[in-house]
Amino acid sequence: MEFRRARNEEQKKIRMDQILAAAKELFGVLEYKDITLGMIADKLDFSRANMSRYIESKEEIFLRLYIQDMQKLVNELLKAFQKKKKIGIPEFAAEFAEICGAHTVFLRIGSILNTIIEMNISISRLAECKKLMFAEIQKAAGLLVSIFPFLQGESAFRFIMMFSGYAQGLYPTSNLSEAQAKAMELAGMPALHGRFTEDLKEFIVLVLNGYLCFV
Repeated sequence: MEFRRARNEEQKKIRMDQILAAAKELFGVLEYKDITLGMIADKLDFSRANMSRYIESKEEIFLRLYIQDMQKLVNELLKAFQKKKKIGIPEFAAEFAEICGAHTVFLRIGSILNTIIEMNISISRLAECKKLMFAEIQKAAGLLVSIFPFLQGESAFRFIMMFSGYAQGLYPTSNLSEAQAKAMELAGMPALHGRFTEDLKEFIVLVLNGYLCFV
């Protein structure tokens, strides 16, 4: 590495990017519960003490990783829809769901965001992250209003919040472990496995048509 300790904002950003990249690599092959701060530090040849200069906890790393993928998702949505001012709800829902489905970091971390990730972060760091999240939600809400003017006031914001909650809850039920799938089969329960994009599209269509009914 070119420097051992970050001494300015640019170097701190480089360190944070390195930490997030290492965590993301581990998250590609392991579940959140199986990843430790020590494993992330080892990948970077950091000591735990050195890494603690930049982050407070494993949860903070994954919250920032969530925000990073959220920013990429919103940028893709803006790129896909900003020039499509006239698009029907079914077509919009299909493309929106397809783009979202590719952002598995956003979906996987989002499924434990409120119950685990945000529970072990200081209020100051959490507020800092919430501010970044709110900025992305506002961008996405603004895009929605430009496409569907009937989403006025808080409606676009509420849609984004509902969409995020539904998508992040749907993802784990659509990507069952082998044990979960077998248990559901033995219980005689129908599985939603592999239907994420289709079910998310249906949800978007239903909600947008619901708002349209009140215009």
